[in-house]
Amino acid sequence: MPALLAALLALCAAASNAATPEAGAAPEARARHGFLWEARKGERHALLMGTLHVGLESDYPPDRSIRQRLDAVDVIVLEADISQARSAEEALRARAMYAPGAPGLDTRIDAGLKADTQRALERVGFPPESAWRMKPWMLGSTLVVLQAAKLGYSPAYSTEAYLVSLAGDSGKPIAELEGIDAQFQMMDAQPWNEQVDGLRQAVGSILDGEAAQELKALVAAWRDSDTAAMNEYQQHERDSSDPAERREFERMIAGRNATMAESIDRLLQDGRSYLVAVGSLHFFGADGLVERLRARGYTVTPVVPGPDR
Repeated sequence: MPALLAALLALCAAASNAATPEAGAAPEARARHGFLWEARKGERHALLMGTLHVGLESDYPPDRSIRQRLDAVDVIVLEADISQARSAEEALRARAMYAPGAPGLDTRIDAGLKADTQRALERVGFPPESAWRMKPWMLGSTLVVLQAAKLGYSPAYSTEAYLVSLAGDSGKPIAELEGIDAQFQMMDAQPWNEQVDGLRQAVGSILDGEAAQELKALVAAWRDSDTAAMNEYQQHERDSSDPAERREFERMIAGRNATMAESIDRLLQDGRSYLVAVGSLHFFGADGLVERLRARGYTVTPVVPGPDR
């Protein structure tokens, strides 16, 4: 399953009619904790949060012990600030869509992929007239998000949406590790054949049910704070027999980690306390953010949530 882009999340959250979770909503008993680490190097300090790009309203708010830690930080850092709807719309027009009057995607792909894509569109309930205006990478990513919606998961109840709400309520500034346009530009820069292969992989995973199974497994691993399951999923992606799936993982997860670690290290130099929240898969594995920050001299320790009393 293609990675769920924070940039696509921004677009979907901005366009969604569903309400984002309230930062101060009444808590309920839950065993869902996600992933949280504390990173320190001298005076530098950050909480590192593994996010889930889609979710349920019942996933929020997090446990009281985590909320107290979040309240104490000075700055919230996201891959991209999903509250910037105008930036998402501009990036969409510039990077992800064919210009008005230009041939659509349905005229640029082979008949077999077109037929399979139409079946996938029917399955997730997305109108073809909108889909064919998208470039292959954007349509593949959109199909993944819509598949999640069919399963009941919404970008409006993502970790990022909750943190944006929290920042607004508390007056905390939001910083970006990458930004929406940079993420769209990265995807748009893929060679044409790789974009088409990515769309083919996304469509196939929806039609054969693999996308639903993988999403459910990732959501369960996040809720259970199951590091073993996350590492196992990563290894599955690295060893996939599908070259498109392996390329997607290397480009969207492993290939971004070095730059992210450098950006985090640079941000923390000003002495403020940061919450750095990025997709959970970025933290795991030998080349994940936890190990990369340790290599830069940070002590990184998991935060074990306490009971919500």
